[in-house]
Amino acid sequence: MNAFLEYANDEYEKLEATYTNMGKCTAEIIGFYGEDPKKTNAEEFFSDIVTFCNDFEVNYSFYNSLVSCWDGESISVIIEMTV
Repeated sequence: MNAFLEYANDEYEKLEATYTNMGKCTAEIIGFYGEDPKKTNAEEFFSDIVTFCNDFEVNYSFYNSLVSCWDGESISVIIEMTV
C-alpha cells in the first residue's frame, strides 16, 4: 500500500505542476492577444478564437469567389445574392 501511496503522491504533484503551468501559459497567450487575463477566462478566449477562424474562413471563401469572376456584372450578382 505504501508503494502505491508514494506513486500516487508523485503523480499528483506532477499533475498539480502541469495544471499550474497550464494556467500561466493560458494567461500569457490571453495577454499576448490583448485581453486582460484577470477578466477573460480560457473558455471565453478560445471560443472567440474559434468564432474568428470560422468567420474568416467564410469571408475568405467569399473573397475568392469575387476574385474568380472579376467582371463587374458577376460581382454585382454575387453581392446581391449575399445581401
